Amino acid sequence: MDWKLFWIFAAIGVVIYILWMFYTQREIAYLSLLLYRQNDPEAYLKELNRWQTKLLINKKLRTLMEIDARLAMNDRKRLKELFDKVDEMALGKGDYLLILQKELPFYLEQQDLNKVNKVYEKMQKTYAEISVKKKERYDALMKECEYFYTIHVLKDGKFSDELYSKAKSIKDEIPSGVYFYKACQSYYLQGKEKEAKEALGQAETRLRKTHYGEMLKQMLQHEELDERVLKIIM
Repeated sequence: MDWKLFWIFAAIGVVIYILWMFYTQREIAYLSLLLYRQNDPEAYLKELNRWQTKLLINKKLRTLMEIDARLAMNDRKRLKELFDKVDEMALGKGDYLLILQKELPFYLEQQDLNKVNKVYEKMQKTYAEISVKKKERYDALMKECEYFYTIHVLKDGKFSDELYSKAKSIKDEIPSGVYFYKACQSYYLQGKEKEAKEALGQAETRLRKTHYGEMLKQMLQHEELDERVLKIIM
């Protein structure tokens, strides 16, 4: 064997791999900028479908990456197609849980409770199959989905105090505001008008600069809360 030739080819392979990694990471960073910073899902999809991007990012990952853009565009037809594709993919259990988490609110907004129930069952089954050592990585995700399912599907406010305490413990305004609003929904389901109004006020203060701000402000102006409290999904 010509070892000199072998090491030359090995060195070339390493250089190519490093270059591929560099350009792939740069492309993913640029895509993130388009979607999450510039809020331009159409430009994101156009970039995602360039032949240069297809050389760097495999089809499976591009399919998963398309979902967030379609959610931003509220492209219901394409989202259903993508979620069906994901069910047929060989994904890691953690990645699958992340996708299922996005399906829950999507199908709830379509008022497809049958599908919501099926997705939640898939989440529980997938989580149960994860090894004990890795489970803790997804505990928070599963808890969030439990809050969601309990409020919007079971119409049960049993987590009200837990959500309120969690909201108080968070320093960042927007996450804190989201938990206060979930607490408001839970107190409303329990028929605790005073507590619900107080939690709503806390949520409005923290979410005032978001697109939820005006809706929460209008709710506060009503003497009593009504079913509209449950229409907002956070």
